[in-house]
Amino acid sequence: MRDYALFVVLGLALLFAVARPLWGLGIWSWLGYMSPHRLAYGFIRDLPVVQPAVAVTFIALAFNWKDRMPWRWTPVTIVWALLVAWYVGNALFAMYPEASVVEVDRTIKIQLMVLATFFIVRDRRGIEFMVWVIAMSIGFYGFKGGVFTLATGGKYMVWGPPGTFLEGNNEVALALTIILPLLWYLSRQVEGKWVKRALMAGFVLCLISVVGSYSRGAYLAIAAVLAAIWWRSNRKVFGGLLVTIAAMAAFGFMPEKFTVRVDSIANYTEDASAQGRINAWGFAWNVALDQPINGGGYGVFNREAFQRYAPDPEKVHDAHSIYFEILGEQGFVGLALFLAFAFLAFMETQRIRKATRDSPDKAWAFDLATALQASAIAYAVGGAFLGLAYLDLPYQLVALVVLTGRVALPDAKEVELSKPALTAAERRRLRAA
Repeated sequence: MRDYALFVVLGLALLFAVARPLWGLGIWSWLGYMSPHRLAYGFIRDLPVVQPAVAVTFIALAFNWKDRMPWRWTPVTIVWALLVAWYVGNALFAMYPEASVVEVDRTIKIQLMVLATFFIVRDRRGIEFMVWVIAMSIGFYGFKGGVFTLATGGKYMVWGPPGTFLEGNNEVALALTIILPLLWYLSRQVEGKWVKRALMAGFVLCLISVVGSYSRGAYLAIAAVLAAIWWRSNRKVFGGLLVTIAAMAAFGFMPEKFTVRVDSIANYTEDASAQGRINAWGFAWNVALDQPINGGGYGVFNREAFQRYAPDPEKVHDAHSIYFEILGEQGFVGLALFLAFAFLAFMETQRIRKATRDSPDKAWAFDLATALQASAIAYAVGGAFLGLAYLDLPYQLVALVVLTGRVALPDAKEVELSKPALTAAERRRLRAA
């Protein structure tokens, strides 16, 4: 029954999105982050439901091409384009071509939708629509995991949607940490008292879900996010007291293995998992030294390559770090582009915050830039211990950073384009200029 209901809902949504590219982008994000079909048990579970959403989105974008957000080359978009070009071009020189074909295909699909985001989202309404979709899609697992943790006393790990990027406990915990600032932002924008309370309840349940994930990388990320939110808060004493009480409650509520898990962060030399990660990082470094320009390419983290490059060839692990994943697979050039992309996006949030700080009519942009900045911190810290360098979420959030700047701080040409009195011909001339 669940399969048929989801099939009908998805079909109707896609029909509705044929003339509405923003809806198509939202459906793609919903399917990608929440993966509702993976929660079914029948025919729809393994159907390629994402591909129709991609097709509908681009069809709708083609129909509405004249109304697209004009492309602008900025430092962020230039480095983003160079980074994507490096990902794709570097796949031609991969040590393991068969594995590379699969990964580069997935990368191209993700980055095409990020490109579509730049064109489709045109105003504050579109930006906030995407924030709602992303936050609710991933937040579903925070609500579910938080309730599960409370009901079971934290005895079992919280997991993400099976068969997806976010299936593992570490992966879903990092995603939940990234969206926490988005929930905070949405709670500041809505006016309904009960909606605000629901969003704050979701925030708390996501926190509990991260605790119940037993992900040490996520614990460090959550500490960084809470510190960032506390630093930006006007009620530092109250906020600090609240965080302290929450931490004490977590240690008091969770079973002993939670305390052991947290203690292992400091005692990493005695933890086998931590030593395996360090071995994987040493492997990535050695690959990059041997292939400094382009690295080993997609799929290099495998048993055969570990025999050649790892300090301990028998401890085969995933990259367990976005930085070492890029270094091992894309070389020093790829890592430089990746870090430059992250730095420029972060500086763009700073630019938006500075320009909108004293503008009441642009308070939404200030708050959103602050939230996206905290999300970036979560990804930077949590990603240091998790191999999710190609996850679509951070790239799409960077697109929203750029678009927030475009909408809140438009240039002269964009101001002219927004005037309702312009004819279609005048709009075309402005875009071509």
